[in-house]
Amino acid sequence: TTRAEYPAAKTATHNIKFGKALFAVGAPGAGFDRVVGHRLEFVPRQNPLTRAAGSTLDVELRFDGQALAGTTVFVYPEKESDPPVEVKTDASGVARVPVNRSGVFIIGAEHGAPSRHPDMATRDAYAATLVFTVG
Repeated sequence: TTRAEYPAAKTATHNIKFGKALFAVGAPGAGFDRVVGHRLEFVPRQNPLTRAAGSTLDVELRFDGQALAGTTVFVYPEKESDPPVEVKTDASGVARVPVNRSGVFIIGAEHGAPSRHPDMATRDAYAATLVFTVG
């Protein structure tokens, strides 16, 4: 919660979540690599909608427009009972996501930063997701 709900809190976190879902009507085309401007954002380097099972997908993770190196990216499984696959972004902020099956993919990451509104929170916690389908 923020200090708006509990003004006496010694610490408070402001949680901000961003999501992208990629889909195509007809044949997949351009636009998959569009930068929307979210503070924490995934930007695919290849078109996720044209990837095949058994390949990889390079996805850049950005915070405030800059590549975010050394961050864990989670690739969530279709079955809740299976653990997510974890990959780290490299020095250029790119994670090589294994496209190990067909179906819906959900990848996610989190990043913390000092609050932009210290009167409301001591820390801002960001989360980003990218959702796409592999045929």
